[in-house]
Amino acid sequence: MTGTALSPLRIVVAAHFHQRLLGWMGRRHFPVNEGLLLNPCNAVHGFFMRAPIDVVFLDRFASVVRVQALQPWHTARCRRAHMTLELAHGAFVRIGPDAVERSVARALYRGSRSTFARERR
Repeated sequence: MTGTALSPLRIVVAAHFHQRLLGWMGRRHFPVNEGLLLNPCNAVHGFFMRAPIDVVFLDRFASVVRVQALQPWHTARCRRAHMTLELAHGAFVRIGPDAVERSVARALYRGSRSTFARERR
């Protein structure tokens, strides 16, 4: 069952090196309706992660190129990707590719450069 009704996907953009490096490290939980967009980024790591996540690789037009479940202490890479979206494990299937692409495009269009440091808990 893809694309079921969930609250809108909130995307936090990590645009600086330090923000992209840390990602969601150390978080105890990952909200189903929140994603972390690493831009630019075509490879991620799960070092110091406590739980698996969904990694969505996107091209520069915000189209999904590849989706992978990333386990703690593993890495993932997609050479064709320009940016990467990190989601709670299983969220991509529940949200659906169309909603993910729309949400990423909207975040990029708005210039959503949220201060990621304030978002970390």
